[in-house]
Amino acid sequence: MSKPARRGLSIFARTFVLLAVALLTAQAVGIALLVMRTPIYEPPVHPPEVVALLSRRMPAGTQTLQVHESAQAPTAPAADQVRDPFAEMLLAHWLNVPEQRVRFYRSANDREGPRLGMPGPQPMPPFPGNWPRERQSGEPPFGNGLRPDDAPGVWESERLTPGVPLLDGFTAALQQLDGRWRTVALPHRRLSDEFKTQVALLFLAGLLANVPLAWRFSRALSAPIKRFAEAADRLGRNPDAAALQRSGPPEIVRAAESFNAMQARLNRLINERTHMVAAIAHDLRTPLARLSFRLDGLQPPLREKAMADIDEMKAMIPAALDFIQNDRHRGVRAPLDLRLLVESVVDNATDIGADAELLPGPAITLDGDPLALRRAVMNLLENALKYGKRARL
Repeated sequence: MSKPARRGLSIFARTFVLLAVALLTAQAVGIALLVMRTPIYEPPVHPPEVVALLSRRMPAGTQTLQVHESAQAPTAPAADQVRDPFAEMLLAHWLNVPEQRVRFYRSANDREGPRLGMPGPQPMPPFPGNWPRERQSGEPPFGNGLRPDDAPGVWESERLTPGVPLLDGFTAALQQLDGRWRTVALPHRRLSDEFKTQVALLFLAGLLANVPLAWRFSRALSAPIKRFAEAADRLGRNPDAAALQRSGPPEIVRAAESFNAMQARLNRLINERTHMVAAIAHDLRTPLARLSFRLDGLQPPLREKAMADIDEMKAMIPAALDFIQNDRHRGVRAPLDLRLLVESVVDNATDIGADAELLPGPAITLDGDPLALRRAVMNLLENALKYGKRARL
C-alpha cells in the first residue's frame, strides 16, 4: 500500500508568498532609508569657504572643492552653468578687489532653491546695535568687513549670502597680483559616501533575507520534478520499478498519483501480454506433436523437410518461454567486466572442443544482469558454431 501523500502549499501559494516577502523587503528598505534620514548629497559649500580659498587664507584643496591656477580667465566649464554678475559683485566686495578680477559661474538649477535632503536658507540672527559700521583693520576675508546690511544689495537676494549654501556646481575665480587666475570649482554634487554605504547595506540585508527563502522555494519546487523525471526514466528501463513518492505541492502530488496509475496499467498490460504468449507457446506443443505423428506416413524426402520445419518450431517454443520467464524475473543489475564474462563463456566452449577464440581488446565495465548477459553471449556463440563452424569474439 502506498504511503499517504505529504501535502504542502501549492505552487501558486509558494510563488505568492515569495513575491510578497520580496515586496515587503523592498518596502522595508525604502522605509529604512526614509527613517534614517541620511544626507543624500555631499555637504554643501558656503560662500566664506570660497572667499577663503580664493584669497589663499585656507589651504588649497578640500574633499569637495577643486582648486587650481591658470594663466587664462576661466570660462563656463559646463553648458548648464551661467555667469552671475551679482555674485561677482559680492565676491569682489568681500575680497576688496575690482569686479573685473572676479569670475563666477553657477548652475542654473542652483537658483531654484533647496534640494531634497538639504536644508534651506536659515534666517540670520539680528546683529547687535554696536556692530561696527566702519571697515575694520586687517585684510579680507577676515578683516576689513562691513556690517552685512551695509553691503550693497546683500539682502536684496538670497542667491549668495554667507548663510545660504551653494547647492550645486559652480566655478569661482580671482585674478592674483601676478596676473594668474586662481580657480575654485565645485562639480555637480554627488551622492554622499555615507548614503551610498547605507543603501548598499540595506539592499544587501534585503538580499540576504530573500536568498534563503528563494533557495528553499526553488528546492521545494524542483525536487519533486526531479524525482518525477527519475521515475519516468526508471519506468522505461524496468516496468516493475518502485512507485513514485507522493510528496510536494498538491499539483505535483496529483501528477505523481497519475504517473503511478499509468505505471500500474502498463504493468497489467505487460503481464496480460506475457500470459497470452506463454499460453500460446505452451498450447502449440500439442498440434505440433500431432503433425509429427501424421507426417510419419509421407515419403522420406518430403517427411524429412516437414519434420525439420516442425523441429524448428519446437525449438522456438522453449525460446519464447525462456524470454517470458526472463522478462518476468529481472535480475539484479550490477557493475561487471564484460570482457571477463565473454572470456569465461569462450573458455567453457573450448573445453568441450569448440573452435572459439576471444580476440584481444580493452576491458569494458558496465551495469547489467550477469546471468542474462551470459545467456546472450552463449546464444551468440552457439549460433556461430552451429552455422559457421567456428566463433571469433
